[in-house]
Amino acid sequence: WHIDVVYHNEQSNPCDFYHIMKDTDMYLTAHGFQSTGLLFMKPGSLIYEIFPYKYFKPSYIDLSNNYNIKHRFIQNHYPTTWTRNYLLYISQDLCMSILKCRSHARGDNIAMPDDHISSVLQSILDIETNNITI
Repeated sequence: WHIDVVYHNEQSNPCDFYHIMKDTDMYLTAHGFQSTGLLFMKPGSLIYEIFPYKYFKPSYIDLSNNYNIKHRFIQNHYPTTWTRNYLLYISQDLCMSILKCRSHARGDNIAMPDDHISSVLQSILDIETNNITI
């Protein structure tokens, strides 16, 4: 396996991002605009989005399906910052229906607990054994 860690950089040339993405088999990313990088991925590859606690917006699922890119996601089980602990007491549906709540949930960090790592590793194994379907 070859792993590239790519960070957002205002000075980067978009062509550099294209050259990384065109050979990517799996793209692990926090949910956000950078998920549009799936447009440069080859058919049959996989994008795996991680969502913050109580924030879920399936914006890229249809797009990935249209480009024959497999899409998986996982969501954090708890807030990662104490200022978002109130989210424990409201439903995700309610939070997503209130702009202030949705924005606050969206701004939380993401975490990679063991079950998230296991899920991502299973997806990698599924790619290698061709067990993953769109």
